[in-house]
Amino acid sequence: MKKIIHSILKKYGFRIENTNTLFQKRRDYLTKYNVIINKDLVLESYSDIIKLEKYLSIESIEDYKEGVIISFNNLKLYVESREEFFIVSEVFVENDYNFLINEKTILVDIGCNIGMASLFFSTNSNVRKIIAFEPVKDTFENAKINFELNKSISSKIELYNFGLGSSNRKETFLFDKNIKGNTGIRGKKSVSYQISNSIEKREVDIKKTSEVFSNLLLTNENQNFVFKIDCEGAEYEILEDLAENNLLSKIKILMIEWHDEGAEILEKILLKNDFIIFSRNLEINSGMLYAYNKVL
Repeated sequence: MKKIIHSILKKYGFRIENTNTLFQKRRDYLTKYNVIINKDLVLESYSDIIKLEKYLSIESIEDYKEGVIISFNNLKLYVESREEFFIVSEVFVENDYNFLINEKTILVDIGCNIGMASLFFSTNSNVRKIIAFEPVKDTFENAKINFELNKSISSKIELYNFGLGSSNRKETFLFDKNIKGNTGIRGKKSVSYQISNSIEKREVDIKKTSEVFSNLLLTNENQNFVFKIDCEGAEYEILEDLAENNLLSKIKILMIEWHDEGAEILEKILLKNDFIIFSRNLEINSGMLYAYNKVL
């Protein structure tokens, strides 16, 4: 019976391969990289590595601390999970934040995570300064490692260990080191945290966005500001706070990943404040907004 089933599947173009054989082929392929201690991480991330190899000039992948360092295009990136391999692809292959501008700008990175986007922005010669915010201490420390590994371009980055919101307060976030990019006020609205079996908690500081941005404006007069916002649910209160304090008019471009509550709330705020918007869904509960201030 098994032979008959295999014969039918092959007839219709399906390839049958023993799972153990497939994993062994992957292990053999990945031996070209100097990873011994964290070989399970690269094996788990095999498909992501293949994608990165296709689009980037991967020079090496090597053990480092609790993860690996990926080297390509004169960059070194420290990652600890498959999610972070995926983020490398989002930022450096899919170019989620590849905005082009002929004017000098200051980039505000809200939700810096482990620093991938900030390093990507650092390669843009028209980005003169990056001001990055990451509230979770563990993740903040990983961003510091990535900036230390890339001193030639990270000198323009100012990194702060707090998040932004509509008020000054303390919050308690769910935390799992394997899904750092899903950490925020959404908590178990994130599917990743619904299925995680290694959840911890982290207390973080949140500061009022309008106050922080007002101070930036005082020390950086007549500058073009570009905001990248990926902060797992806080995007709604951040935009509302900026709008209520008449500060959206000071921002030239916004790149926002939204979660759970849909795009419409954000779109209405931006349209009311003279922005042109490009909006797309990524999944049922997330999407991207790209907005350009037509007045500035």
